[in-house]
Amino acid sequence: RYLRALDIWTTYPRLGFEDALTVAELEETGAPLATFDSDFDDIPGIRRWEPQS
Repeated sequence: RYLRALDIWTTYPRLGFEDALTVAELEETGAPLATFDSDFDDIPGIRRWEPQS
């Protein structure tokens, strides 16, 4: 997972490494991501949704 996160981090430089690690985890699990951070929208296969405030 960490090597995949490193690959994601270099491909999408605006993501922090923690976000890249989250993406690697989401790729494995297929889970959606609840966040207001639209930086995840450009990553194929990531399903982002915004929680209601």
